[in-house]
Amino acid sequence: MAREYAQLRPAMWADDDYTDLSFGAQWLYEYLLTSPSLTFAGVADWRPGRIAQAAKDATPAFVEAAAGELQAGQFILIDRTTEEVLIRSFAKHDGLLKQPKMAVAFAKAVEAMSSKTLRQVLVGQLVRLRKSAPDLRAWDVPAVSELLDRRALSFDEGAAVLAESNPTVYPSVYPSGSPSGSAMPEGTGSTSGYPPVSPAPTPAPQHQAPQRSTTSGQGAADAATTTARKPAAKRGTRIPDPFPVTTEMVAWARAECPGLDHKRVTDAFVDYWRAKPGHQGIKLDWVATWRNWLRREAESQGFRPGPASVSAAAAGARPVSEVDPYGFGPGIRCAHGTTFHDPECERCEAEKAARRAARKAGGA
Repeated sequence: MAREYAQLRPAMWADDDYTDLSFGAQWLYEYLLTSPSLTFAGVADWRPGRIAQAAKDATPAFVEAAAGELQAGQFILIDRTTEEVLIRSFAKHDGLLKQPKMAVAFAKAVEAMSSKTLRQVLVGQLVRLRKSAPDLRAWDVPAVSELLDRRALSFDEGAAVLAESNPTVYPSVYPSGSPSGSAMPEGTGSTSGYPPVSPAPTPAPQHQAPQRSTTSGQGAADAATTTARKPAAKRGTRIPDPFPVTTEMVAWARAECPGLDHKRVTDAFVDYWRAKPGHQGIKLDWVATWRNWLRREAESQGFRPGPASVSAAAAGARPVSEVDPYGFGPGIRCAHGTTFHDPECERCEAEKAARRAARKAGGA
């Protein structure tokens, strides 16, 4: 049964995992949440060609690449054999399981799923949800309680099963080195960095008589050589230990985020991502992720980009020690003469508190 409306939670914009996604992945996720084919079980049709028709500059390859990013972050799981995609946290956030009548509709939608693997993963999510929210009224509905007795798979187990039977059709089209696989070029507001939508027309094929190769097996050898030359898609990694901060990163932090205690913010960044479990702790570009972290921290504290008091050349000599493990050095002095990597200036703290209060008052 298709849904007539969809819920988009504003709280997802406060979710670091979601805001670390590329623009394309966020677009696809919101499309799936509002898809006309989305059922009460959080399952939608997976047809990249049709999905690409929802945006002028989208292509099936772009949709597949965005889906790969979402699946790596455990937002969705795709069964290409049955052409279904499961939104992993749909049952948790949509509110259906709070209402017994809607819980029955949910159970019927689960039964109607074609993919056995996706159904088992969804049951696994229900088992986890019952532990975290035991008071939901849906657990007293027989149709839902029967689902909990079925075989359950974790997300990783389901992904492993599906990877063997229906691998990704398209390789990742995001260029390496972009944060979270983002293909948006830095400093522009266009989507020109995404895969070309309207490629140059292909010349009409010339009808020529087939020529037989004089060398036995040459065609197969050429194909093997071409395949071997294709660059492997860049794979994400967990945060390096130790996390290296280069002189260029120091110069960037001082120029783009002056006023921050860069060492303390970087410590928090490293601790946060080391504690992230599973796929959620995997990134393609840790330097870009770190830069985004510092930008958000600077904005939350009321700082704006400004001129650095230390140039990139001056950042070259960076002693590394237990006290200063990233080599940020003496840091930037505030207007009151205090070094930010020493105990912070009380006057600066008061000014930051006043800025935060002014922002809250302005938004009230």
